[in-house]
Amino acid sequence: MARIVFVRDFEPKKAEWMGEKTIQSLIHQAKIPPEEVAWVTMFPQGSWGQKNYRQLYTDKQFRTKSDTYELILEDLFQEIRSHSPNVTILLGEEALRGIGGKLNLGNWRGSIIGTPVGKAVPTYHPRQIAKQYTFLPIVSIDILKAFQESTDPEINLPSPELTLSPSFCDVQRWVEQALDEGVFLSFDIETIAHHIDCIGLSWKEEEGICIPFCDTNGNPYWTYGDEQRIWQFLDRLLTGDTFKLIAQNATYDITYLERYGIKIQNLWMDTMNASHAVYPEFPKGLDFLTSIYTRHPYYKDKIGISRWEYNALDAVITLEVAFEIEKRLRDFGTHDFYHGFVNKLIFPYMEVQNGGMAIDLAKKEEAVSELEKNLTQLLSQIEKEVGQPLNPQSPKQLQTYFYETKGYEAYLNRKTGRPSCDDEALQRLYRKYEDPVIPFIREYRDKAKLKGTLATPVDCDGRIRTSYILSGTETGRLASRTHVFGSGTNLQNIPRKGIAKEIFIAKEGNTLIGADLSQAEARVVAFLSRDPGLIKLFGDRGRDVHSENAALIFGGKPEDYPETEERQIAKTTTHAANYDISYKSYALTLGIPEKEGKRILDTYHNLYPGIRRWHRETIETLERNNRILVTPWGRKRRFFGRWGDSLFKEAFAYIPQSTVADLINKGLLRLYSALKTKFAKREKAWIRLQVHDALYVECEESVQEEVLNLVIWAMEIPITIGEKTLVIPAEAHVGKTWNDV
Repeated sequence: MARIVFVRDFEPKKAEWMGEKTIQSLIHQAKIPPEEVAWVTMFPQGSWGQKNYRQLYTDKQFRTKSDTYELILEDLFQEIRSHSPNVTILLGEEALRGIGGKLNLGNWRGSIIGTPVGKAVPTYHPRQIAKQYTFLPIVSIDILKAFQESTDPEINLPSPELTLSPSFCDVQRWVEQALDEGVFLSFDIETIAHHIDCIGLSWKEEEGICIPFCDTNGNPYWTYGDEQRIWQFLDRLLTGDTFKLIAQNATYDITYLERYGIKIQNLWMDTMNASHAVYPEFPKGLDFLTSIYTRHPYYKDKIGISRWEYNALDAVITLEVAFEIEKRLRDFGTHDFYHGFVNKLIFPYMEVQNGGMAIDLAKKEEAVSELEKNLTQLLSQIEKEVGQPLNPQSPKQLQTYFYETKGYEAYLNRKTGRPSCDDEALQRLYRKYEDPVIPFIREYRDKAKLKGTLATPVDCDGRIRTSYILSGTETGRLASRTHVFGSGTNLQNIPRKGIAKEIFIAKEGNTLIGADLSQAEARVVAFLSRDPGLIKLFGDRGRDVHSENAALIFGGKPEDYPETEERQIAKTTTHAANYDISYKSYALTLGIPEKEGKRILDTYHNLYPGIRRWHRETIETLERNNRILVTPWGRKRRFFGRWGDSLFKEAFAYIPQSTVADLINKGLLRLYSALKTKFAKREKAWIRLQVHDALYVECEESVQEEVLNLVIWAMEIPITIGEKTLVIPAEAHVGKTWNDV
């Protein structure tokens, strides 16, 4: 008899034993007694193999099992039942399909489901862990959940009490009870055609309501008068400080609600951002958070579920997820970091993204037209070189041309191991074969990408907007994408200089101020490494660090390298050495011989030996501290990747990049507050953009100098690193277009 049965599809091959050993180690870590665990194989050796088992289905969608498969499953079920398990763990896609009857492991992983052999929890297969090591901690969480479930064979899934088709009196009673008894309140909206279709609310676990505004045919759900009163109820619930409010991806919901006159302020937790402060490497969707923080099964494709039920469930589960994340924040030591810092960023960034940037429409259209001509000319040049039409954007056509027609040695993508014609592959092919068509292909791709950026639709008020994602990267750097209402684009990916930035302008009578931190990450590395040479190099304002390094690497004096190729090499060397980039990749980036690349990097490390020492200390910290690194600002990350060079390189980059990212965010908070205080009665300055290590402000020309000084003050925040304090200097520029600053 075993409390837990693990079901795998096949006996592991030799190469897969490591993945299964990993599962065994997770069982040990979860303190599951070995005698309470049994293993069962769906397709024993000598029967169906990994290459032909799909013949057991009668359709290509793998929905209908053949009679042969049904017989195999009968024997399998009998074997599982012989162990009398309280819970069965289904390892991989086929175990889930065959036993659980579900088709998508990505959706159902971590859910508690009912099967012909009782309660089960699906999770990733050991071979999937071997391929993607970051699945390991997720499987660990799933196994721990299964162990907790193994005390009882009954499923007993949560069954929230949901009010789905409320009358006006139902809503009124629900609101009054929430106001009388509630402390926390979660909310979730559903939208259709950029209008709120319904809103889900929950003030206590296992109870929620969906308030619809349209019926299933798209007609108004309420009379005009009743709907106005419903919005008044929502205003009482969601504005002021009556409740500690909770939402998943709160920026989306709050932005929509503001259009309806609901001004939310007292947001206690955005579960997406809060979970990122605990597990920055994990997915942030509510379906994933549901699987690791609750007992609710996957419900996003639940048969028969109505839009209203889906909405109410989202609200109920968001509330439950929030309470569990709050515990994890305390356990992980990032409670104050989230509530005292990250959560405070939401409203300022929401205001920035909703403001957008004005566009010079005439210049935009002219640039797109010119690029279209350039692209046509480049296609002609490519066809002339190749002798036939060739689509530079088609990986398949490029691979056929270079690796079959030309017979070049295929460059394999490092992650997939498959032939690639990405930009790095083209660089390597050009270095080896000097094929004259490659520069045209790369130029075409660059211009096509630029055209795509310029073709971004402009909102009706002549502005382009974006959405900032606080949980977009592991380091805390913001990510951005199209705006909440579907317009705009990722404004953090705009090319550094040129027409793509020239089209972003200040309004008539205004000016733009752009301020960035001078060599921010390199300065942080200098203090982390405690290298006296590096600290001295960055010690004085006005010194050209890269010219000085060029002189040290190539000889001569710093003034010999004002804006030379050697100075650019020195600049690239700083980044490469700090983050332990291999000399081969470094040489490829610069287009220099690998031998010369190795010489330059070795020279740099000899000049500044503290960098290597800091690398060693970082690895030692990972070993000693359960793979956790903590930044000077208190951001923490546990590294889940496979132990080795790739993980170490991520770790070297983490603290410098994260420290600068949070410095910019702190600077934005500081500036946002200062501008509100300074120009409280009449707005004269607005933060328009945040791009990695820079802030951009638009202001009236009359207050330009005042605002410029405020921006620099806001960004120059002291950072304590070890026993030293670092202030990274900010450099500001003024102009009429983004390209000017």
